[in-house]
Amino acid sequence: MYKIQDIYDCIQTFAPFERAMSFDNAGLLCGSLTDSVSGVLLSLDITPTVISQAAEMKANLIVSHHPVIFSPLRRLEPGSTPWMLVRQGIGAVCAHTNLDVADTGVNLALADAIGLADSQPFCPEDPEMFGRCGTVTPVFSEQFSRLVKQRLRSNHLRFTVGRGQIRRVVVAGGAGGELWSRALSEGFDALVTGEAKYHQFLEADAAGFSLIEAGHFATETPVLSLLARTLSAAFPDLPISLSRQEDPARSLK
Repeated sequence: MYKIQDIYDCIQTFAPFERAMSFDNAGLLCGSLTDSVSGVLLSLDITPTVISQAAEMKANLIVSHHPVIFSPLRRLEPGSTPWMLVRQGIGAVCAHTNLDVADTGVNLALADAIGLADSQPFCPEDPEMFGRCGTVTPVFSEQFSRLVKQRLRSNHLRFTVGRGQIRRVVVAGGAGGELWSRALSEGFDALVTGEAKYHQFLEADAAGFSLIEAGHFATETPVLSLLARTLSAAFPDLPISLSRQEDPARSLK
């Protein structure tokens, strides 16, 4: 019987928890490393619905990207998500910014999902930066944005038009809008990220750079399939499933 320690150690080999940023709360957030594991559910977030799914499939460990406990808890309130984990006897391992900066993490999965060729880490010399870069067949911004939306199944996407065709692309899952200026200065044509602020769109547009915001959920969800393949290869006889979590942000058509 596998222990939570085994799953934790496997994640540690490609996304070391000590590489998580100082503000983060990654690691084992519920349960004990010595607890036996009957099954694993992978999810971007741990929500009451995800906990119910884990209980239904008799999975007593959830591995998520976003931490289920981020700010210090002042009380364990009945009905809250952490309370439900404890009540159901389900452990939680959360790999957040350590999975963002991992070479085989969020941004490799995102680059593969949108079809970047020759992808490699972006700004590998800076441990506080994250992202991946590569190339695409030259294409104009609107056409490339439609391709990104389709491949990521994004339910909303915003973009700046840029100048000319896109060939060199940076990707940054989640909230990576601040990378656009670094990408521009290094000769890239576009940044695909999950979230960007208005002033970043304004500045990118003025600079003729294509900034593409495809949604936080859509840009990070691909990593779950990568995690599933990695964990299934390491633990072939352990039930490992993907949650049925949907993007909580809805868009009007």
